[in-house]
Amino acid sequence: MDAKLEKKLAKAKKEVVCGQHKVAEEGFREVVAADPQNADAHLGLGFSLIEKGALDEACGHLRTAYALRLDENTAYALGHVCTHLGKLDDGEKFLTQAMEIAPYRSDILLAAIFAYEQGHKLDEAEATAQRLLDHNPNNFSARHLMARILRRQ
Repeated sequence: MDAKLEKKLAKAKKEVVCGQHKVAEEGFREVVAADPQNADAHLGLGFSLIEKGALDEACGHLRTAYALRLDENTAYALGHVCTHLGKLDDGEKFLTQAMEIAPYRSDILLAAIFAYEQGHKLDEAEATAQRLLDHNPNNFSARHLMARILRRQ
């Protein structure tokens, strides 16, 4: 990737952190157009589109990023979006991969609990919540979800 494109990608990433998702989206789109094999640009564009509420389009870019480079961030984002789109089997698959890469990352575990709940897999949801609580007993979100799961069983 040339220096100009690297600069554009770095600026788009900075815009995401600053909450300037529209500006970031434009930057990521430019990088994707110039370098369609850039996993970072597809991932960043996917995140920007999630913020915009364009989940179907985000899913496409996240799938491209996933095909180009598997890491926990890509698998997590893709699993999260698939779950919210009602593609529960895909959501669980990607979140399981994310958990294999980063077994105690709380945002991934919380997303997996939500996906299991949505799919009415309460035993898996409970086991994942327990895993998170075993690692971090003070995680309020995990405690809240565990109580909700136990009430539903």
